[in-house]
Amino acid sequence: MTIDGAMTEKKATDRLSELDSLRGLVALGVLFYHFLCRYPVPDLPKDKLFFQLFGYFTIPEWYLGLMPVYLFFMISGFVIFFTAEKCKTVAEFGYRRFSRLYPVYWGAIIVLTITMLLNSSAPGVGIGQFLVNLTMIQEYFHVPHISGVFWSLSVELSFYFLIAA
Repeated sequence: MTIDGAMTEKKATDRLSELDSLRGLVALGVLFYHFLCRYPVPDLPKDKLFFQLFGYFTIPEWYLGLMPVYLFFMISGFVIFFTAEKCKTVAEFGYRRFSRLYPVYWGAIIVLTITMLLNSSAPGVGIGQFLVNLTMIQEYFHVPHISGVFWSLSVELSFYFLIAA
């Protein structure tokens, strides 16, 4: 509704800014978990980390780590229908998803693999593991992820195939 009281139609291109904001917050929650909560500070056991960070208020690690991921999935599962509705063909939908996920994922895989190869204390990455990980479906071939944080991407990719179907 406008200031003069007239009804206005919401455009199909309009986004739900509240959901975008919530999705941004849960993405920050995942980032917070990976950078601050996943590994203990030196000389502090992992189970005591939250006591130190939050004083008397303790939060289990799985809550901070997985709950934002699940909430992100729920929001994304809702808004993906808006994206699919905008696409005229399945090919366009596939292109949009591919161009959004794969370039950044490939960059992350390459940087992480190089870093692991240069770090003698890191587990080795074989060429086969590297190539299968580039597909984003290594989970289905029982090939280990180069990084455990990529576990959700094969699930996301499978979800996109369901939506396209």
